Amino acid sequence: LQGIGREAFKNCTSFSNGLVVPGTVTDGIGFCAFQGFGKYSDNPGSLNIQSGTFNGGTKVGAFVFNDAKFHDIIIGGNVREIASHAFRHGYSTTENESTVTADYSKFTGSLTIQSGVDTIGYCAFYNCSNLNGTLAFETNSDETDGVSSIAEGAFRGCTGISGDLYIPRTVKTIGRCAFKIFGYGNGSLKIYGGSDGTGTK
Repeated sequence: LQGIGREAFKNCTSFSNGLVVPGTVTDGIGFCAFQGFGKYSDNPGSLNIQSGTFNGGTKVGAFVFNDAKFHDIIIGGNVREIASHAFRHGYSTTENESTVTADYSKFTGSLTIQSGVDTIGYCAFYNCSNLNGTLAFETNSDETDGVSSIAEGAFRGCTGISGDLYIPRTVKTIGRCAFKIFGYGNGSLKIYGGSDGTGTK
């Protein structure tokens, strides 16, 4: 599978047991391709994104998974960047003279960013407040591969995240308000990466 067209699985609302986007998808995924996917399922399963939605399968953009329902989100594989507003709850755009508003209120559980992802864009997960598990930034064993840039507002309003938060040494920049109004307050914060461009502050 190399490409998934616009609205290809839109309103497949009864699907259960999750979704895997394989690394072979390099020709992109169309606008709202999985809108409403599994939204009425009692067993939604996880969303595992191993290839991006555009830019040769390396970048995850907005609205592809709008109004879908998943428990636990994993992003890695060929993905190098999570674009601005990619999973921003409440973000709006105009498409074919009508307004589309992103709804990620049915995203629950944990969020795992695997080591291949380098950049998390502006407000990428803004107001994903129903994610209620952990946020994990994975790295390779010697912490040379992993997220290096977390943009402004990336996780702002993710109030349900719980457990410990570990910022690895791979992180060189953290934008302002990246973690504002974040977390449930029941874990510890460990910062080994920095926010000054060198990873030292």
